[in-house]
Parts: sequence; C-alpha cells; structure tokens
Amino acid sequence: MERHSSALDPFSLGLRALLKVGFAWRFLPESAAVRITQWATSQPATQSSADLGAGPRLLPTFDVPRGAMALGQVLATSPTRDLSRSGLIAQTLAALALGRLDDSRNFARRLTEVAPEADFGLFTAELPAALALLDPGSVPVTDALEGLRPWATSEEVQPALRGRARWMSELLGGHPEGALPGPLELLVAADSLAAAGRPRAALVLLDPIDVDAVARGLDPFFRTVVHLRRAAWRARIGDVEGARAELVWHEHTDVVGPPTGLPQAAEVDWAFGTLARWRLARLLDAGRQAERGQACDGYAAVVRHWSGAPAPYGARAEMARTRARELHCAAARVSR
Repeated sequence: MERHSSALDPFSLGLRALLKVGFAWRFLPESAAVRITQWATSQPATQSSADLGAGPRLLPTFDVPRGAMALGQVLATSPTRDLSRSGLIAQTLAALALGRLDDSRNFARRLTEVAPEADFGLFTAELPAALALLDPGSVPVTDALEGLRPWATSEEVQPALRGRARWMSELLGGHPEGALPGPLELLVAADSLAAAGRPRAALVLLDPIDVDAVARGLDPFFRTVVHLRRAAWRARIGDVEGARAELVWHEHTDVVGPPTGLPQAAEVDWAFGTLARWRLARLLDAGRQAERGQACDGYAAVVRHWSGAPAPYGARAEMARTRARELHCAAARVSR
C-alpha cells in the first residue's frame, strides 16, 4: 500500500498508522507491537487527526483487544477529554473481550468520572447486566439489577434511557414498571417463551425484527443479546447451522462514522466476540467431524484472548487448548 500510494492527507496517514498498529498487535511479538504503537501515537499527523479517538476503538476489527487496551491506555491519559473518554471506552470493552472483568469494571468507573453524562452512566450499568444475562455466573444477577435500578425507576431519567434499563432488568428477572419500546418488548416476550420451553415460538416472534436498526437507534446491547439468545434457542431445536450463523454476527465493521462519541452497537458486538467464539467452538465440537475446523478456529481465539484471565475465562482457555490438541488442530492456531 505504501509503495502504491503517495497520498499525504491526514485521513490516509491515519489509516496507514492504524493498519500498522493493527498488523503489529495481530502478528508481531508484543514488544514490537508496543514500539509501533508508541511510534504511531508520536507522529504529528496522528496527534493532529480529528479521528484519533477512533483508533483504539477500531482495533478490535483486527481481532486485537490487547492492542485496543494499549492504544486506549495512551489516549486515556490525554488531557483532552474526548480522547481520554475514547481511550477508556476502548479499555472497558477490550478488557471484557479478554475476560478481565475487574479491569473492565475499573475502566468503566473511570469512564463515568471523565464522562458523567447519563448515556455513559447507563452504558456502564448495562455492561455488567448484559454479562449476567449472557454468561450466567460471571456477574451476580442481584448486583446487575441493583446497578440498573436507579435508571429503570427514576422519573428524572430520560424516557429512552429508562426503557433501555427496564428491558435489561426484565430479562434478568426484575419487574420494573413502565412500557417498553416495541422491539424491546418483543425480545422480552420471546425470552419468556423460550424460558417456558417454547424456543421455536420465541424465534418466530423475534426473527422479523430489524435487529441492526434497533441496535443503532435504541440500545447498543440489543444486537448482541438477540444473536446470543437466538443461537441458544436454535441449538436447543437442533438447528446447528442456524446457531452457527448467529454466533458469527460480530464479524463486521458496522460503525456509523468514526467511533469517537457514544459507544456503538458494533463495539459491544466485538467485545462479546470471544464469548461467541467459545460458544461456537463448543457447539461445533459436539457435532460432525467436518465441523471441527471452525471449532479449531474458535478454540484458537479463546486461547489467544482468555489465557491468563481470572476464572472462569482462564480455565476456559486451558480447556480450549487441551481440546484443540485432542482435535489435532494446527499448532500455530493455538499457540498464541
């Protein structure tokens, strides 16, 4: 690209720097990736870029949450509020992708200090609630509900934000009063059907929804919850191909402009990507031999991201490593 392009405009220079950093964190030793990250952030063109805050938040598209953590750390110390905010958003979500929930909580707390606006406060309450819902046992449900309670019940909270807190509370078994926007109410109803032993009816109710539009317009957690829920329901009825299709939803770059402001649905999707790959690997591992290749890929990603993480994620990484060896996955796939 550098040989064939001589463009020196800020956008092109910023894009090249992002590609270099993303490549380094994905394929080079960490020490080299750190050096390249330091080089990229020290360049005048990078420092003056209006899109600098998007850098660490786009690095997950390279499948490098550790890179997002590193570049996010640089931005989080910036005296510029918007850059510091973006750095902390990147660190919060990257730590989640790495299975480091305590770190994610600490970054989220710092985020609300730097950005005390209501949107960010609710986001940091929804994040552990989504974890409690989608990965049972990772966060106590009582803690998640308590975090959502002031957002779901206070009349001082904007109605749109109250609706977001209420649907997540209902999915966790809480009973906040008040109506929900139509798509959120449908998801709650579908979840109730599945819990009552009717996963096919739940899918019929939920499948027609334009999930992308709802995620962009109502709640950035909606798409993640829908796909992981539907994957579980499809697996229950034996629709392995359907479940597989649901569990790769996070492999996209569906951002609306450079992510420098509020957290976007795409960023939530990427943060839950490691969990999705773990689920996909376990699903396919239980199936036919022909499906084991994608299981190997999933196990490799789990090893790469969750190794050394606190329980239960570190233990899952070791399980993934062991199972990959038993499946005779390529050594390179599970070594990093």
